Formats: sequence, C-alpha cells, structure tokens
Amino acid sequence: MKNIPISAMIGLFFTGLYFLMAIFAPLLAPYGMAEIVGDVWEPSSSQFLLGTDSIGRDLLSR
Repeated sequence: MKNIPISAMIGLFFTGLYFLMAIFAPLLAPYGMAEIVGDVWEPSSSQFLLGTDSIGRDLLSR
C-alpha cells in the first residue's frame, strides 16, 4: 500500500463506489423515471424518501 500513489487510491475508491451504486441502484430507486407512483406533492416518507413531484413521480428515482 505504501508504493501506490494517492491519486491511484482515490481513483480506485471512486471506481468502487460507482460500481456499488450500480449494483444497488434498484434498491435506491425502485420506480421508473416516468412512472406515476403516488399522489401529487407528497412529502418525504418511508415510501418516497424525497417525496413526489407535481404529477406523482418519485423524486429520488428521477
């Protein structure tokens, strides 16, 4: 680990982070981008972490 440059370690970290985000994306954003899943302007809840928009789409999935 001492011979690896810090820039390589940072690049490896972000590459791994993006890889994990891609694997767990269906868990983080379970709805489609254009799928209407709730009422309009719902506040944050356990079902919609960021709430919904003006036509009922999940903001986190968008």
